[in-house]
Amino acid sequence: MYPWIQEGTMKQLKKQKKTSKINAKKSSLQGKLFKAFGIIVVLCLLMSGFNFFSMTFIHNGTEKIVEKESKALIQSEQLRYNMAQQISSVRAFFLYRSGKYQSEVAQLQKDSEILKQGMLQLSNNQEVENVIKQADNWERELNENVIKPASAGMKVSAEQSFKKLESQSENLVAQLDEIAKSSEKQISDAGAQIISSGNTMRILGLAISILIVGISAFLAFNISKSITLPLKKLSRHLSEISKGNLHHEPLHYKGKDEVGDLVESVNGMNDQLKLLVGEIFKASRQVGEQSGHLLHSSSEVREGSEQIASTMQELTSGAENQASSASQLSGAMADFLEKIQTANEASASAYTTSKAAISQTSAGTLLMTKSVDQMTTIHDLMKGTVEKMKSLGEQSKEISKLVAVIQTIADQTNLLALNAAIEAARAGEHGKGFAVVADEVRKLAEQVSSSIVDIHSIAANVGKETDEVTHNLNGGYAEIVKGTESVHKTGESFAVIKVHIEEMSAGIQEMQEHFQDILLNGSAMNSAITNIASVSQESAAGIEQTAASAEQANSAMEGIHGNAESLSGLSKKLTETVNKFTF
Repeated sequence: MYPWIQEGTMKQLKKQKKTSKINAKKSSLQGKLFKAFGIIVVLCLLMSGFNFFSMTFIHNGTEKIVEKESKALIQSEQLRYNMAQQISSVRAFFLYRSGKYQSEVAQLQKDSEILKQGMLQLSNNQEVENVIKQADNWERELNENVIKPASAGMKVSAEQSFKKLESQSENLVAQLDEIAKSSEKQISDAGAQIISSGNTMRILGLAISILIVGISAFLAFNISKSITLPLKKLSRHLSEISKGNLHHEPLHYKGKDEVGDLVESVNGMNDQLKLLVGEIFKASRQVGEQSGHLLHSSSEVREGSEQIASTMQELTSGAENQASSASQLSGAMADFLEKIQTANEASASAYTTSKAAISQTSAGTLLMTKSVDQMTTIHDLMKGTVEKMKSLGEQSKEISKLVAVIQTIADQTNLLALNAAIEAARAGEHGKGFAVVADEVRKLAEQVSSSIVDIHSIAANVGKETDEVTHNLNGGYAEIVKGTESVHKTGESFAVIKVHIEEMSAGIQEMQEHFQDILLNGSAMNSAITNIASVSQESAAGIEQTAASAEQANSAMEGIHGNAESLSGLSKKLTETVNKFTF
């Protein structure tokens, strides 16, 4: 039905075989990434080498300045200062004639020798060597023509020689100044050269860094573009496939890497899906046709089987109902006789119990009469208690009134005592005794007032509690009244119960006699029912075997019919699913 699908698929399979041979020569994405990363690493190594060279150059220039030029400058300055100190010490020796200054000169000359040796080691300049030779001659003449004659007492000759040496020392100091200035100029030139070289190297380093960043960005952009663009096309292609659209042109990719392999695989998958969906559509149509025929045949066979099964079912049902009814009747009769026997025994027990109940009811009636008499006595006592509590409440109220009167008297007494004290104060000496009495009366009135407050509080509490007790007693009294009425009614109920129990006992005795007659007739009836049940069961057994065979055949055809319907539904669903694809 779909020869063009099969032909396209075969071509695609041949193409995949050819491309699988070519894939061995393809370069992978990993190789591209490693190449780009290798270029960046090489550029970084070049940058590192350039930085190392620059730092080495600057370090060597700085080390030369610090280790050589600066030390030479310092030593020339120290040598100049040393010669000045020698001149000063010789002058002090002429003035004071002390061996101390002679020792200072000797020490200074030793220090001068160390400085001169250091200058010769640091400098290869001929001018420096000439100055050092002149300094050696100057120190030798100072020792021979000044220090030794002065020590021997030839002061005039020593001073004349010293004046000549002073002029020579000034010339040496001037030469040393020139050497120092030359060293300073060399240090300045070397520093300027280092700074200029550093600026140049910094600019070159910046340019190399920008170049590395540019190359890295270029490589990253091209590599990411070469990966993402084909993947986006591939994603759109797969999205169309997922929607069922298989009718589109195959993807093309010029690269020779994993993305190309993926594109080829997706193209092959698309072609395989076309072939697969076509075969499924063809098979689903054939299955639909065959399932329709099978469904029609199974329907006809099932209808015949159902008619046979229905007839046999009716026969089986009648025989089973007859046997079941007989069995149920036999069982029910046996249960009935058993229950009659149980009822007979229960009636005998009930008769005995009713006799005991009559006796207990008589005793209960006597106890209820006594209870009524006791409840009447409690009712009278509680009534008297309630009346007494009411009287107690009234008396507590009277006490409160009396306490209020006493409080008023105490207040007036206190006021009179205060007035008496005022009058006694006016009387002066004659009223002192009266004032003492008035003060005692006032204190007594205050004590009475304080006590009256306590009495009033107690009386109020007593009145409150009396009211509460009265309320509770009223409630208890009401409950006792209700209990008395309930006891009276209970006594009346016991009398009625006694009459009914006596009547029930007579009825139970009569019922027991009838149960005995029923037991005798029921045994004969149960034997006849058992015989009918056995015959019905034998008839039902044969009918059930025939019905079972018909049921099996009907069940098998129903299974075939159900499978045919299920197969037809699956075929329709499969066709609907395949129709979603676009070829």
